[in-house]
Amino acid sequence: MTNVRFSCIDGRLSFGAEGHAGEAHPDPGAGKSGVNPDLICAAVSILCYTLAETVKYMEYEEKTECAPTVCLTPGCCEISVFPKPDHFAEALHAFFVAETGFSVLARSFGDSVSLETFTEEAGTEDPPLSEQDPRGMPPRARKCVNGRSSSSDTQGSTP
Repeated sequence: MTNVRFSCIDGRLSFGAEGHAGEAHPDPGAGKSGVNPDLICAAVSILCYTLAETVKYMEYEEKTECAPTVCLTPGCCEISVFPKPDHFAEALHAFFVAETGFSVLARSFGDSVSLETFTEEAGTEDPPLSEQDPRGMPPRARKCVNGRSSSSDTQGSTP
């Protein structure tokens, strides 16, 4: 099982993935979905590497407060970035794109991929459409507006 999580705490965007899709299945040929777990892990890996390259490029473009944390090892990925306020939306968008990819994997291969999204991390549910942000901001982005989290957890929040 690959466990994936996204969080936003005090302006720091973080992502982590660990495990291997094949760990959930004794038969290395296929999981419950009938898909080889190595193919699922390849999809997880490309999403991890894409997000890692995006935050590294943001650093290169001087859009981050400090160097991002990027750790890519077999079975484990940790990425976090503290974007400058003027570039927070750009970083948040990159994380949402990755979150969307992982959401597709979790829906399609739930026996191999578990996902904790920004909304779930905040412990909130999306409001009805009539109560959503008039600027068209996705509901899950509410907790990250202006680079601030509604979470009281501040662990790892310093750049």
